[in-house]
Amino acid sequence: MEYFNLQTDSNAFCVTANTFPDGVLEAHQELHSIVGYNSNRIYLGVSYRNTNGCIIYKAVATKLFPNEKNEHKMEHITLKKGTYRCKKVNNFKILFLNSNELPF
Repeated sequence: MEYFNLQTDSNAFCVTANTFPDGVLEAHQELHSIVGYNSNRIYLGVSYRNTNGCIIYKAVATKLFPNEKNEHKMEHITLKKGTYRCKKVNNFKILFLNSNELPF
């Protein structure tokens, strides 16, 4: 694990996965179909356990500016400044295997 220091609060759009981990790819695909790619955005995934112990996963794209329009009525979150544990993945590609295809 690495640490990432977010210097200021950051407003973002997000799509919550229906399930974890199976819904992660679909959440990112939906996010990118609505927001589209822009090199000035930060794209990431945020996960946490809810009060029932289930993992909640959100595909996130930071807003280009604080008052960016939310034409598609997407969920909005604020990433609070601070230090976060993270895993940076370069050239990210998602590959999901059925459980019977896993090598372990």
